[in-house]
Amino acid sequence: QLATRALLSVVNAIQINEPIQAPVIYKDAVGALLQDDATDQALLAEMMTLPSERTVADQMDVVDVDAIHEARRFLRGYLAESLKDAWLAHYQHNAVKQPYSYNQKDAAKRLFKNTCLVYLTALTSQEIQALSEQQFQQADNMTDSMAALSAAVSQGNPNAQAMLQAFFDQWQHEPLVLDKWLIVQACSAHFGTLEKVRKLCEHPAFSMKNPNKVRSLLGVFAKDNLSQFHVSSGEGYSFIADKVLEVDALNPSVASRVVEPLVQWRRFDVGRQALMKAQLIRILNHPNLSGGTYEIVSKSINVKEKN
Repeated sequence: QLATRALLSVVNAIQINEPIQAPVIYKDAVGALLQDDATDQALLAEMMTLPSERTVADQMDVVDVDAIHEARRFLRGYLAESLKDAWLAHYQHNAVKQPYSYNQKDAAKRLFKNTCLVYLTALTSQEIQALSEQQFQQADNMTDSMAALSAAVSQGNPNAQAMLQAFFDQWQHEPLVLDKWLIVQACSAHFGTLEKVRKLCEHPAFSMKNPNKVRSLLGVFAKDNLSQFHVSSGEGYSFIADKVLEVDALNPSVASRVVEPLVQWRRFDVGRQALMKAQLIRILNHPNLSGGTYEIVSKSINVKEKN
């Protein structure tokens, strides 16, 4: 709640074009958590994790996509810079030295360490950015490997593509692991994610006939990647509408899930509302649309039931 209030205060400053006041109270609270050596590290990690953009959006009557994205980026960078030494010290201290074996203590240390990594990679120095690459190369468990990969992808690390390829080469015969690989890329708030998702639709790891793959790539992109799905041009909307129609012919129940972010059109600004509604009408007018998808879309724009 404290983090959400801090984010909303920054959003408000951005919206009214006023200087952003650094949320010192929240920074001090996080700093205190970093000095807490009595509380379970897994709990501390959860407490220090910023709310997602979608969580912040849920607190707004009219979702301001751009302000939310800028506010979260600002707050993460502010915490990273202000508490840099503490993040780095804890990252290094919580590296598990012994060979991997699952136990609660080590799992908590990994979660805490990887939370530190998320903040550290908001900084731009080459030394800090190299941490995710080093962790990825040295990881002997999926948690550390995925955390490093996600950090590199989300920050646009120049070597992220090579890391993605290395991960794919290692796990290409494990479908459930590749779902995680797709999710990491679909979630990235880095500019160019939409084009990346387009290309992934043609990748051997993806299939429109596989519900898990559709949910991992298209579902996650539309539902959880607020800034990239809702780009002001409307390209994200038209792309997802195309894919809804494509998957509707194969699996209507999956299509009805993928279209859900579009039917929330009333929660956005006037410009995005018009763009989203136009794609919903296009879906609705498509011949042979399944009854389930038709019902969801028609209700969202107050169209009478299909004859």
